[in-house]
Amino acid sequence: MALRESLEEFLKSVRGVTCYQDRIRIYAPTCYGECIDAVNRLNEKVSKLLGGSTVYDAEGCWVNPRGETECEPVRVIESAYRCIDPETARGVVEAIAEYGVEAKQQALAVEQGSFYIASTSEVIEKIKELKFKLPY
Repeated sequence: MALRESLEEFLKSVRGVTCYQDRIRIYAPTCYGECIDAVNRLNEKVSKLLGGSTVYDAEGCWVNPRGETECEPVRVIESAYRCIDPETARGVVEAIAEYGVEAKQQALAVEQGSFYIASTSEVIEKIKELKFKLPY
């Protein structure tokens, strides 16, 4: 039996254990410290919505249009969850979008199974669409 299956079988046998089947990671640039308050607000909102988070510092790098590698400090906000309702999910998306606007980010990076990079303005537009269509 593989390690993962063995570990999962053991942990499921422990009394009082809770299994979180899903995890989200949000990669929030800190703007070299200038938008750390926005990052902290994002973490606070995500923690309240999903019941907690783990936060750590990292460095995000990409290749700019000139072919040069650029890097900047980011704070990774990671939270495990299971079976959340649409209202909570919407709250997480809105918190990410609010951070993007407040921190003046052109794009947002989120890992939810797959890794997504989305234009902040496109995310805002989609949220407006969903609010119009959904009754909650």
